Amino acid sequence: ILARMGRTLSDPLLPQANGRFVWRVDWRLRPDPSVNPLALSVSAGLDYYFSHAAAWERLALAKARVAAGDRASGQNFIRELSPFVWRRNLAFDTLDDIAALKQTIHARHPGLASERERHWRDRGDALSDWADFNLKLGVGGIREIEFVTQALQMLWGGRDTNLRTTTCLLAIEALTSARILNADDARGLEQAYGFL
Repeated sequence: ILARMGRTLSDPLLPQANGRFVWRVDWRLRPDPSVNPLALSVSAGLDYYFSHAAAWERLALAKARVAAGDRASGQNFIRELSPFVWRRNLAFDTLDDIAALKQTIHARHPGLASERERHWRDRGDALSDWADFNLKLGVGGIREIEFVTQALQMLWGGRDTNLRTTTCLLAIEALTSARILNADDARGLEQAYGFL
């Protein structure tokens, strides 16, 4: 019933014949979309994440919050996923996983690896100097700041619960308080994030 309801509710949001849409809905961003139904039971979801999930899903769940439905049930589900997201032992393979995600993004968006994109530091202060820059995915862009922040959260958040925040700027503050980031680097990340 929930899977059918989800498809019915999403139809008005998907692209229409004229190419316009209200909101893009990507049903592939769910546990194993090739075999699982649109809606899973809590136990099936937990089983998937603890047994089969990919690295990007762990990063995504670090930012998970309850957005709709029964708030208590949603918060309980996120709490039950905590050992999957926030591992007690340092998992340095997480850095490799994050680097692989970044490489995938660059492979799917070849313009990000262009000479112009790599020389972002040479751009001026005028808004027109940044007209073709990809603020989200480009070199030094928002996603890279989030990658750095999340990588540090993933490495140290299993032991330090203060690092478990879904907000990038709050995570930078927590990483600074925990002396994982020095104050100058934190200030630079915060300023760049605010600028972008």
